[in-house]
Amino acid sequence: MITFVDIEEARERIKDQVYLSPFPRSETISGMTGNRVFFKLENLQLTGSFKERGALNRLLTLTPQEVRRGVIAASAGNHGMAVAYHSRRLNIAATIVMPTSAPLVKVTRVRQYGAESVLCGGDYDSALAEALRMSNERNLTFISAFDDPWIVAGQGTIGVELYEQNPDLDAVHIASQLRLDASHTRPARRVAILLAVQRLTAIMMRDGSTTTDTNRVPGND
Repeated sequence: MITFVDIEEARERIKDQVYLSPFPRSETISGMTGNRVFFKLENLQLTGSFKERGALNRLLTLTPQEVRRGVIAASAGNHGMAVAYHSRRLNIAATIVMPTSAPLVKVTRVRQYGAESVLCGGDYDSALAEALRMSNERNLTFISAFDDPWIVAGQGTIGVELYEQNPDLDAVHIASQLRLDASHTRPARRVAILLAVQRLTAIMMRDGSTTTDTNRVPGND
């Protein structure tokens, strides 16, 4: 179970190595919804998403032996780029297994960051299976995109920043590669939208109903 202490420790661990993203108010969206809406601009992280937080926190908790052996991850893009980028910074060999459907720009970025990129299968599950197989075969440390307490604690540092930057929030909504049709909020509330990744479709409606694609598997990207 992740505790607030875990998140605080992660924040201390990564704070000088990730961008403290701005948290401005959107006058346009606030006017459309009748709420005070703020956007946490995690898309301004160096690799374009909040995934850097968890990836970096996990890499910084590796043992010296794990660092020498190297790491491996499965990703369709954002997690892989984060692992590749910070692995290069920390002088850790990284392999990223990506589905053949991964965007070419993200495959290219992974390679530019110095990681070995392996294309396998047409979907995330296939890439994950191959990454786990290679992890065992090569004795590499597997860096999960979501199923890891260090990863979760690292991503949770966003919550600390939200509170520090705007302590009077009433609600927080995550806008990933999902459709966000607004929020279950009454007028005049303070709402934070976490702009989590590089692509976003947001349709803000005055009546305040939210629909999201709940079939997406967390961390697939």
